[in-house]
Amino acid sequence: MTHVETTPYGADAHRALAAEIARLKGGDALGPVSVVVSSNQVGIAARRALGRAGGIAAVTFLTPYRLAELLGSAAVAATGRRPVSTPVLAGAVRAVLADDPGHFGGVATHPATERSLVRAHRALSEVGPVGLDRLAATSARTADVVRVHRAVSERLRPRFSDEQDLVRAAVDAVPTSPPVLVDLGPTILFLPQRLTSSQAHLLRAVAEHHRLSVIAGVTSAPDADAVVRRSVESVGGEWPGGPAVVPAIADHAISVSDADDEVRHALRLVVDAARRGTPLGRIAVLYGNRDPYARLIGDALDAAEIAWFGASVRTADTSLLGRSLLALLALPDHDLSRHDVAAWLAG
Repeated sequence: MTHVETTPYGADAHRALAAEIARLKGGDALGPVSVVVSSNQVGIAARRALGRAGGIAAVTFLTPYRLAELLGSAAVAATGRRPVSTPVLAGAVRAVLADDPGHFGGVATHPATERSLVRAHRALSEVGPVGLDRLAATSARTADVVRVHRAVSERLRPRFSDEQDLVRAAVDAVPTSPPVLVDLGPTILFLPQRLTSSQAHLLRAVAEHHRLSVIAGVTSAPDADAVVRRSVESVGGEWPGGPAVVPAIADHAISVSDADDEVRHALRLVVDAARRGTPLGRIAVLYGNRDPYARLIGDALDAAEIAWFGASVRTADTSLLGRSLLALLALPDHDLSRHDVAAWLAG
């Protein structure tokens, strides 16, 4: 039976996690416990919160993909197939479109088409044959996307494995209680969000043959909590309802001229809150679009010498060396076309 507990987000959730870890350890401070989180950022925040509360030992934080990797990678490697990478997937999409562009005849060579079909392939990999047939029946364009997805899968299957292959191998390994699963100890699913079908399948297998606890965050907003409830039920848990949570409501709004001014006002609010005694770790700056806000906020906080935590806004293509190297590696994708080579040299 899957043990499910609901809690408000934030400090309450971290206290619930600490209590569940203590319960599963049963007095043995070095007893292993694993915590499955939706992202590495959630894991880092939880680990730091537990450290501030008194410290932890023998607790492993990992994502669903990492759990599948630990359990199923050996079986997949034994088949002789390599994990598929984004460049390999993009190459397969280009090959399929070159054979039969279909609905994408006018834009088959455009990079945006390739990127979109790669994303679609990853999403459709979670859909079964019946679901794909239903999608294909909705429109001619959707049918062509499904066709490309199936053709890419057929092209890659003999030599490459994908995340679904990894999860299937992991699910098959769970009933045998492999040493790695024993070493991980009881498993806690902490603050689940939207789970893919393969992730839910793996965690449900862990719940059936091992020990799985779920700590689900609630907001008292029906639409937000519905996603979490579906995820809890998809791993075999029963939704116990949740504590009443007073929703956060904005108490004022500011009208400004542009994005730079927005960031300046946001930074002033951060500084004012810190001066009133709010820890910086309890202040979040949220934005709807990564461009341009992610870079502007990061630069503003750095200029104010305020330590911050979040996804990096600087990638390899933000430096001259990084852009040059990435562009060089991409030249064979288009048969070293004169236009691309000249553009690379000019850059």
